[in-house]
Amino acid sequence: GGTPFVQPVYVPQPGSFADKPFIAVGTSNASSKGNIYVTYTAFGLDVSINVARSTDGGLTFSVPVQISTPMSVNVGPEPVIGPNGELYIAWWQYEGPGGPGGVRVTKSMDGGLTFTPPVVAAAAVPPGFTTSTMFGGFRVNPFPRIDVNPINGQVYIVYAANARFGDSGDIFFVRSTD
Repeated sequence: GGTPFVQPVYVPQPGSFADKPFIAVGTSNASSKGNIYVTYTAFGLDVSINVARSTDGGLTFSVPVQISTPMSVNVGPEPVIGPNGELYIAWWQYEGPGGPGGVRVTKSMDGGLTFTPPVVAAAAVPPGFTTSTMFGGFRVNPFPRIDVNPINGQVYIVYAANARFGDSGDIFFVRSTD
Protein backbone atom coordinates (compact mmCIF):
# COMPACT_ATOMS: atom_id res chain seq x y z
CA GLY A 1 0.00 0.00 0.00
CA GLY A 2 3.00 2.36 -0.11
CA THR A 3 3.61 2.57 3.61
CA PRO A 4 5.90 2.18 5.30
CA PHE A 5 8.92 2.77 3.08
CA VAL A 6 12.18 1.03 3.99
CA GLN A 7 15.46 2.90 4.44
CA PRO A 8 17.21 3.95 1.18
CA VAL A 9 19.81 1.55 -0.23
CA TYR A 10 23.14 2.82 -1.51
CA VAL A 11 24.12 1.90 -5.09
CA PRO A 12 27.93 2.05 -5.38
CA GLN A 13 29.11 4.54 -8.00
CA PRO A 14 32.39 5.42 -9.68
CA GLY A 15 33.19 9.01 -10.61
CA SER A 16 32.17 12.19 -8.93
CA PHE A 17 28.41 11.67 -9.07
CA ALA A 18 25.70 9.55 -10.65
CA ASP A 19 23.35 11.44 -12.98
CA LYS A 20 19.83 10.58 -14.11
CA PRO A 21 19.36 7.09 -12.68
CA PHE A 22 16.74 4.83 -14.25
CA ILE A 23 15.42 1.50 -12.99
CA ALA A 24 14.02 -1.71 -14.49
CA VAL A 25 12.80 -4.86 -12.75
CA GLY A 26 12.90 -8.31 -14.34
CA THR A 27 9.60 -10.18 -14.14
CA SER A 28 9.59 -12.78 -16.91
CA ASN A 29 12.65 -15.02 -17.28
CA ALA A 30 14.73 -16.98 -14.79
CA SER A 31 17.88 -15.03 -15.75
CA SER A 32 16.34 -11.68 -14.78
CA LYS A 33 13.27 -12.54 -12.69
CA GLY A 34 13.32 -10.40 -9.58
CA ASN A 35 16.52 -8.58 -10.53
CA ILE A 36 16.54 -4.81 -10.14
CA TYR A 37 18.75 -2.87 -12.56
CA VAL A 38 19.84 0.74 -12.02
CA THR A 39 21.55 2.62 -14.86
CA TYR A 40 23.14 6.06 -14.67
CA THR A 41 25.75 8.37 -16.16
CA ALA A 42 28.91 8.54 -14.03
CA PHE A 43 30.77 11.84 -14.27
CA GLY A 44 34.46 11.45 -13.49
CA LEU A 45 37.53 10.82 -15.65
CA ASP A 46 35.17 9.21 -18.18
CA VAL A 47 31.56 10.23 -18.71
CA SER A 48 30.39 6.64 -18.74
CA ILE A 49 27.24 4.57 -18.62
CA ASN A 50 27.07 2.17 -15.70
CA VAL A 51 24.65 -0.48 -14.49
CA ALA A 52 24.32 -2.05 -11.04
CA ARG A 53 22.00 -4.92 -10.21
CA SER A 54 20.32 -6.33 -7.17
CA THR A 55 19.37 -9.99 -6.90
CA ASP A 56 17.96 -9.74 -3.38
CA GLY A 57 14.99 -7.44 -3.85
CA GLY A 58 17.00 -4.24 -3.57
CA LEU A 59 18.66 -4.93 -0.22
CA THR A 60 22.12 -4.72 -1.84
CA PHE A 61 23.53 -3.80 -5.26
CA SER A 62 26.52 -5.09 -7.20
CA VAL A 63 29.56 -3.03 -8.00
CA PRO A 64 28.52 -1.12 -11.16
CA VAL A 65 29.70 -2.31 -14.56
CA GLN A 66 30.71 0.24 -17.21
CA ILE A 67 28.91 -0.69 -20.44
CA SER A 68 29.84 2.31 -22.61
CA THR A 69 32.98 2.62 -24.72
CA PRO A 70 35.92 3.80 -22.56
CA MET A 71 37.15 7.37 -23.11
CA SER A 72 33.90 8.48 -24.76
CA VAL A 73 31.21 10.86 -23.53
CA ASN A 74 27.87 9.19 -22.82
CA VAL A 75 24.60 10.35 -21.27
CA GLY A 76 21.00 9.39 -20.57
CA PRO A 77 20.85 5.59 -20.17
CA GLU A 78 17.55 3.75 -19.82
CA PRO A 79 17.11 0.00 -19.12
CA VAL A 80 14.22 -2.19 -20.22
CA ILE A 81 13.47 -5.92 -19.92
CA GLY A 82 12.35 -7.99 -22.92
CA PRO A 83 9.81 -10.83 -22.92
CA ASN A 84 12.52 -13.50 -22.52
CA GLY A 85 14.31 -11.77 -19.66
CA GLU A 86 16.84 -9.97 -21.84
CA LEU A 87 18.07 -6.62 -20.51
CA TYR A 88 18.50 -3.80 -23.05
CA ILE A 89 20.12 -0.47 -22.22
CA ALA A 90 20.02 2.51 -24.59
CA TRP A 91 21.95 5.81 -24.23
CA TRP A 92 23.43 8.69 -26.22
CA GLN A 93 27.15 8.68 -27.09
CA TYR A 94 28.76 11.83 -28.43
CA GLU A 95 31.30 11.40 -31.25
CA GLY A 96 34.52 9.70 -30.22
CA PRO A 97 35.86 6.18 -29.77
CA GLY A 98 33.31 3.70 -31.03
CA GLY A 99 32.11 5.78 -33.96
CA PRO A 100 29.82 8.69 -34.72
CA GLY A 101 27.52 10.31 -32.22
CA GLY A 102 24.08 8.87 -31.66
CA VAL A 103 22.10 6.18 -29.89
CA ARG A 104 23.93 3.11 -28.55
CA VAL A 105 22.35 -0.11 -27.28
CA THR A 106 23.72 -3.10 -25.42
CA LYS A 107 22.00 -6.32 -24.35
CA SER A 108 22.45 -8.88 -21.59
CA MET A 109 20.99 -12.37 -21.87
CA ASP A 110 22.26 -13.60 -18.48
CA GLY A 111 20.61 -11.30 -15.98
CA GLY A 112 23.11 -8.46 -16.27
CA LEU A 113 26.29 -10.48 -15.73
CA THR A 114 27.67 -9.84 -19.22
CA PHE A 115 26.77 -7.46 -22.04
CA THR A 116 27.20 -7.39 -25.81
CA PRO A 117 29.50 -4.70 -27.21
CA PRO A 118 27.49 -1.49 -27.75
CA VAL A 119 25.93 -1.19 -31.21
CA VAL A 120 24.85 1.94 -33.05
CA ALA A 121 21.05 2.01 -33.14
CA ALA A 122 21.07 5.42 -34.87
CA ALA A 123 23.92 7.70 -35.91
CA ALA A 124 22.80 11.27 -35.28
CA VAL A 125 23.84 14.83 -34.42
CA PRO A 126 22.70 15.96 -30.98
CA PRO A 127 20.12 18.74 -30.75
CA GLY A 128 20.56 21.94 -28.77
CA PHE A 129 22.19 20.40 -25.68
CA THR A 130 25.79 21.16 -26.72
CA THR A 131 25.74 22.41 -30.30
CA SER A 132 23.00 25.06 -30.32
CA THR A 133 19.55 25.68 -28.96
CA MET A 134 16.10 25.13 -30.33
CA PHE A 135 14.22 28.15 -31.68
CA GLY A 136 13.10 30.10 -28.63
CA GLY A 137 16.24 29.21 -26.66
CA PHE A 138 15.15 25.78 -25.40
CA ARG A 139 17.85 23.37 -24.24
CA VAL A 140 17.16 19.90 -25.68
CA ASN A 141 18.61 16.64 -24.38
CA PRO A 142 19.24 13.80 -26.86
CA PHE A 143 18.52 11.02 -24.35
CA PRO A 144 16.85 8.05 -26.04
CA ARG A 145 13.86 6.24 -24.59
CA ILE A 146 13.56 2.51 -25.19
CA ASP A 147 10.80 -0.06 -24.90
CA VAL A 148 10.31 -3.68 -25.93
CA ASN A 149 7.18 -5.26 -27.37
CA PRO A 150 6.15 -7.89 -24.79
CA ILE A 151 4.73 -10.17 -27.49
CA ASN A 152 7.31 -10.26 -30.29
CA GLY A 153 10.41 -8.78 -28.60
CA GLN A 154 10.85 -5.93 -31.10
CA VAL A 155 12.87 -3.04 -29.64
CA TYR A 156 11.61 0.53 -30.10
CA ILE A 157 13.65 3.69 -29.50
CA VAL A 158 12.71 7.36 -29.78
CA TYR A 159 15.27 10.14 -29.50
CA ALA A 160 15.82 13.82 -30.27
CA ALA A 161 18.44 14.77 -32.87
CA ASN A 162 19.44 17.60 -35.17
CA ALA A 163 17.97 17.09 -38.63
CA ARG A 164 20.48 19.64 -40.03
CA PHE A 165 17.73 21.90 -41.39
CA GLY A 166 15.01 24.12 -39.95
CA ASP A 167 15.22 24.25 -36.18
CA SER A 168 17.94 22.30 -34.40
CA GLY A 169 15.97 19.27 -33.29
CA ASP A 170 13.40 16.72 -34.29
CA ILE A 171 12.08 13.47 -32.83
CA PHE A 172 13.11 10.18 -34.49
CA PHE A 173 11.97 6.58 -34.14
CA VAL A 174 13.98 3.40 -34.82
CA ARG A 175 12.97 -0.23 -34.43
CA SER A 176 14.85 -3.52 -34.29
CA THR A 177 13.05 -6.69 -35.31
CA ASP A 178 15.94 -8.99 -34.38
